[in-house]
Amino acid sequence: MRKPDENTGIIFKAAKKPGTKQPDFKGQLYVTKPGVYKIVAWKGYTKTDKTEYVSFRLELLPEESDSKK
Repeated sequence: MRKPDENTGIIFKAAKKPGTKQPDFKGQLYVTKPGVYKIVAWKGYTKTDKTEYVSFRLELLPEESDSKK
């Protein structure tokens, strides 16, 4: 699996799920720096075999100033 672009990610439906404690989806997320992010997502299907996936984009939220706390 290739590395996602900065502040993006992708997950695919797990190929095998032998029990209820295994994840439904697996994938990667690449975050460039720590912080709180807004996340948006899109459902899609691969062109080759129509495998369902969800792609993400993250937007770093501005830090709150000490005066607002």
